[in-house]
Amino acid sequence: MLSAENPASSAIYAEDWYIENQKLHKDMDAIIETRLNHRVMIVGHTGIGKSSFIRNYFGHTSNPHVQNDILFIPFYFDPISLNGSSPSFSLIQPKIEAACRLVMNKYVVDYNDELLHNFINGHRADLLHPSGLRFDATIEEKITYLRMNSPFEYASELLKYFCASSPVKKIVLIIDDIDTVEPLYAQGTITADAARFTYRLQEIYQDKESNFQLDSEKSFQTVLVVSCRPNTYSSFSRSEVLRGMPFEKPIVIDEPVELPELFKRRFEAALRDPQISKQIHERETFEECRDILLDTVTAIAEIGNTFSKETYLSLNLF
Repeated sequence: MLSAENPASSAIYAEDWYIENQKLHKDMDAIIETRLNHRVMIVGHTGIGKSSFIRNYFGHTSNPHVQNDILFIPFYFDPISLNGSSPSFSLIQPKIEAACRLVMNKYVVDYNDELLHNFINGHRADLLHPSGLRFDATIEEKITYLRMNSPFEYASELLKYFCASSPVKKIVLIIDDIDTVEPLYAQGTITADAARFTYRLQEIYQDKESNFQLDSEKSFQTVLVVSCRPNTYSSFSRSEVLRGMPFEKPIVIDEPVELPELFKRRFEAALRDPQISKQIHERETFEECRDILLDTVTAIAEIGNTFSKETYLSLNLF
């Protein structure tokens, strides 16, 4: 009940413990529901509620999923390390490929190398004629070369193909806990790769000579949501790898949820757990102890809220 465990990373009590931040939900609704492209960071200190919000709003599953013809691709990072030779996109690529399979199966999209080739040829023919490939290469050889030598471009074109060939109207990439990735430079390169990826997804132009006919009214938007701590956001603001990939004004979570309310939520959730409730033999004594703890938590909250506000004012990051 008093555990410091983050409910966002464990769905056991996640919904019972979560306290909705109405302003935050309203801001995110506006981003998701408008027919515009967005790149936004959610910024707040550790434990302020970033992950709780993201995983309750977008879903606790770490797998790609579709809802209302919106494709959500979550990247929920736990502490991980990249060795120096591993490209950061190697963390993103498997999820993109899983998203492609999801869209293909859900909407029964036809796919083969020739269809993908015709699609790419309509707006990025340069990708199919690299200097390292024979001029008379077959369609299969061109697609294989692209997949093996340019995985970033291949993945973006593949996802574009499936979304352009289906009712998908928006693609949302969510990166949570980017601060847990080591080494530090990898945090910036992963975020930059994700931003570049959303830019690439918007590159669909109709070529009259293309064999792939794209509905002229078919379009989709991209959204990138990244959660991070204030010091990480400051680092990103100065980062060379993110230069030229502007994000909108960050959504700042500067106040935690009310601690007494969170305490009561956890208390009530614990009581509904059969393993805990069966250990309570004297209900009246139990409730007296709860009230004492609640008074203590309320006093702690009053001190903590004051400290939190003063801390954010002193940082003056935004």
